Amino acid sequence: MQPFATHASLLPRLDLLITELLSETVFPLDFYYNRPKKVGIFRSSPSSLLSPKHLYTSTVTEWLLDQYSADWHESLSPSVNGTTPIMGTVAHHGFLFNHTSTNKITAGLCGHRHAVGFPVRNILKHSERSLCYPQNDLARRDSMPIPTQLAFTALICDAGDNVEDGLTMRSDLADLQFGENTISFSATITATPCGSKISISFPKKTRMTQNAECDYVNEITIAKWKLGSKNAKKRKVDSSFRTTVVTVPKLLQSMNLKHETTLCDIIGVTNLKSYSTNLKSIMCQSASRILFVDPYDSDLLNNNVRSIRLKSIHTNLNVQSGDVNITFSFFESRKLIHGDKFSTLEGQKATVINLTRKEDMPFVMDPAIPTIDVLMNVSATKRHTYGMFVSSLLRAAKCAKPEKFDLTLLMGDTSIGHHTNDIVARMLKDAEFLTKKQLFDGRTGEPMGYADIFLCAFIKYNQEPVKVIYFAPDGDYVARTHHADQNTKGRGRIGGTRRVQTDLHVCMLQGNLLVFERQCQICSESRLVIDIFTSIVSQSAASCFKTLGLHGIKVAPG
Repeated sequence: MQPFATHASLLPRLDLLITELLSETVFPLDFYYNRPKKVGIFRSSPSSLLSPKHLYTSTVTEWLLDQYSADWHESLSPSVNGTTPIMGTVAHHGFLFNHTSTNKITAGLCGHRHAVGFPVRNILKHSERSLCYPQNDLARRDSMPIPTQLAFTALICDAGDNVEDGLTMRSDLADLQFGENTISFSATITATPCGSKISISFPKKTRMTQNAECDYVNEITIAKWKLGSKNAKKRKVDSSFRTTVVTVPKLLQSMNLKHETTLCDIIGVTNLKSYSTNLKSIMCQSASRILFVDPYDSDLLNNNVRSIRLKSIHTNLNVQSGDVNITFSFFESRKLIHGDKFSTLEGQKATVINLTRKEDMPFVMDPAIPTIDVLMNVSATKRHTYGMFVSSLLRAAKCAKPEKFDLTLLMGDTSIGHHTNDIVARMLKDAEFLTKKQLFDGRTGEPMGYADIFLCAFIKYNQEPVKVIYFAPDGDYVARTHHADQNTKGRGRIGGTRRVQTDLHVCMLQGNLLVFERQCQICSESRLVIDIFTSIVSQSAASCFKTLGLHGIKVAPG
C-alpha cells in the first residue's frame, strides 16, 4: 500500500479502516485515538514508529485530545455522519526546498485555500518536498487537516535580535524531533586508473583517523586498451563494469562521520579530482586515502546536532575518457538549531534566532493553554502583505474554531466582492477568534503585554549555500576557505556562511561559541537594539557588553 494523505470525510469507518489496513503487508498510517472522548489523530507515514513525538509535541497532543473532545463531540461523532472522528490527516516530514515568490503570490486574497492545505508526498518527483492544496469543495467539510509540524505559537512584538523574521523556540523541541529533517547528498571523485585493476579497502577498526589501518579489499577489474580496434579513441571494457556497487562494511555504515574521518583507501589510480568540499585526498604515487571533511559545520557534528553516515559507494567508468567516477552517497540527519528556516503555509518564511529553555518561555494564566512552543516576531511588517495577514488569520481561525468558521462564504467567483476588511473582520468576530491573552515573562514573572495565541503550521525548508571548491592534488591546490570574507560587515551574504567582525575572545566571553557563531551568521547587524555602547566602542566589544548586561553584569566602557 502506498503512503497517502486523504481527507477525513473520504475515509471509511474506523473498524472497516483497521480491517482493511491489517490485511495489507504495510501499515502506512499512525493513528492515535482517545476512546472515552471519541477523538483521534491520523498521520500518513511510510515507515515510522507509533509514537506521539513523531507527530506533535507532548503538550500539544494532550491539549488537542482534551480541548477538541468537547467541541467536536457532536460534529465528528460516528453516529452523526458515519465517518471516523479525525482531527487531521497529514503526510510525513513535508518541507519546502525552494522558497519562491509563487507561494506569496498565491497567498493573496485567495488565502482561504491555504487554510485547509496540508503537505503531501509526491511519488513521481521530489519526494516529500512539495505542498498540495485541496480544491474549494473541501472547504465544505467539517474536519480540519493539520500539518505535521504543529506548535503552540504566540504572536509577540519584540526586538527579535534585529532579525526581521525571527522565531524563538523552546530548546527541548529538538528532543521531540520538532524541525528535524533528513537529506541525502553525494560527492564524486574522478580518477585515472593506472592498470587493469582498482582496489578499494576500508578501515578495519572503529578508530577511523588519518592513520587508520585499512583492509577488506574490493577489487574492480578494468579491461586493457585494444589499439587494433576500429575506434581507437575508446576503451572496450567489460560489460559488467558499467556501474559497480562497492560493498561497504556495516561497521562503516553505522558510524557517525566526523571531520577528517577515513572513508577508504584507493590503490591503482592517479590524477584524483573532485568538486566537492566533503572529500579530501592524500596521495602517494598510485595509492590514495579518501577522508571525509566538513569545513563549514564541523562543530555541529561534534555536538551531535548533525549526524552524517556513509550510505553507499558505487563506481562508473567513462568509456570516452577512460576515467573512473567514484561516488560516495551520504545520509544526513539535522536537528533543530539556530539558523534553521521555517515557512508558514501562506509562504512567509522565518528563521530560528533563539532556543530558550521551557521554564524561561512566556506563559499564560490559563490552565487550558500549555507551555508556548514558538514566539513569532511581528514587529517588522514591511514584508508581510495584506493577503498574508488575511490568510494567516483565516487559517488560525479555522484551526481554533472549526465549527464556527464557515469557509464556504469565501468560495466561488461571486465571493470576490466579499473580500473586504469588514466582511473578514465580522467572520473572525463571529468565530470568537479575536481574543487576546496576557503574557508573563517566564524568567521574572512580570507581565509582558497581550498576544494572540493559536496553533500554527510550520513547514521546514532548506536553503543551503553552494559549497563547491575545485581541488586537484597533482596540480595547483586551491585551499578551502569560506565563501565570504570573515572581516566583512553588512548585508549581501551567500547563504549563511558569512561571519561578522567578531574576535575569538569575544566569542568565548559569550559563554557558548557554537550558539553565538550561529547567531552571528543569521544576523547582519549588531545583535541587540541600540544602547549607550553604540558608537563608543567597537562592534565586537559592544556586543560583548550587551550580552553581559543580559546576565546582570554591568560593565562601563573605559
